Amino acid sequence: MKNKVIRLLKITSISALIGIGVSYVLTSYVHSKMNEELPNFIRITDDIKVLNDVHSLCAGLLSVNPTTENVESCTQLYVNIDLKVKQIKEECPHISLYNKYIQKIEY
Repeated sequence: MKNKVIRLLKITSISALIGIGVSYVLTSYVHSKMNEELPNFIRITDDIKVLNDVHSLCAGLLSVNPTTENVESCTQLYVNIDLKVKQIKEECPHISLYNKYIQKIEY
């Protein structure tokens, strides 16, 4: 009986250490990849913020002066914002994964 308990403790301890080791390696890998993606992510999000501000101004102009040219300009701005969001998903997959799944779990 005593040998079974000791054997069980050894198996549990070894399994826990392997799990901790694998978790550490995976976490370190994702962290390093996110650090590599961060400058590009910041640049693209700044571009999105600028485009969003311009789109807000365009929407205000559109409500005052709804010409075809203004409608096309606002539509093009919206398309550019959408392209930038897709660019983030393509160029920053690890940060996108964090934003989509892990950050929701934290809150």
